[in-house]
Amino acid sequence: MTRLYSIIIPAFGEQKLLDLCLGTIAKQTLPAHEVIVVDDGSKPPLTVPEDVRLVRIARGTTAEHRGSSAAKNLGASYATGNYLVFVDASVLLMEETLDCMNETFTAYEKLGENVLLNVWRVGLTKTYNEVGKMRDFLRRRRKEGTVDGEDFEDGRLCYEQNCGGMRADLFWTIGGYNEKGFPGWGFNNHDLCFRALEADIRVSSNIRRVTSSCRLVCFHNWHDAPADVPAAKEEFKRVWGKEFSPELFHDFKKFAAERIKIEAKLRMQPSSH
Repeated sequence: MTRLYSIIIPAFGEQKLLDLCLGTIAKQTLPAHEVIVVDDGSKPPLTVPEDVRLVRIARGTTAEHRGSSAAKNLGASYATGNYLVFVDASVLLMEETLDCMNETFTAYEKLGENVLLNVWRVGLTKTYNEVGKMRDFLRRRRKEGTVDGEDFEDGRLCYEQNCGGMRADLFWTIGGYNEKGFPGWGFNNHDLCFRALEADIRVSSNIRRVTSSCRLVCFHNWHDAPADVPAAKEEFKRVWGKEFSPELFHDFKKFAAERIKIEAKLRMQPSSH
């Protein structure tokens, strides 16, 4: 099967960061089938190169913007590729990112496994502007000791889709992003991963770089962004019944079994009506 990768970038403001992100996507050794930027009510409106599709999300009468879940779903609805890759506008990609993801999809699918891939994220404290020199940048970060999680022996899982993807049909099978439960910034990526696990889809960050034996990483550019952490945590607890913690992913089967027991008890309780 030929894989056609549709890259979807939800964006709200931050034109300069978006330009940097698009610059790294343009340099991919495996070209994307298409790139779709979803402008979620930016002021001024965002602009993109001619070879990038720009979609402007319909805004509500009161909301300034609808949030990343709605933006990602809208972008996915326009996608014509059979694989979806979601990339935050504040993320910089290594040149071989799509190549690495493609090789990893091949490896898992040969084993008969469906998979959601999340590229390991390296956070940057200062905005990085040298698009096209990502390998040199990675080497410098290694020397400084600021690259975390490249070692395959590191068992942690990346549950954020700063750069992540899956087959388009699987994405829609699990319902896409949860716009009602997780409308904006917060745990919408984590929720997608949880629902993938419930559907027996593996979630993996073990994406080997095609040019080395290290794990693939992406870089998250520092930027000012509204982040209501307490509200986001409350959203997750309301939907999943527990406060989020990385341990929930590492022992998901136990967590899921507990939820099934709780839901069964709730169904057995007599209705108050």
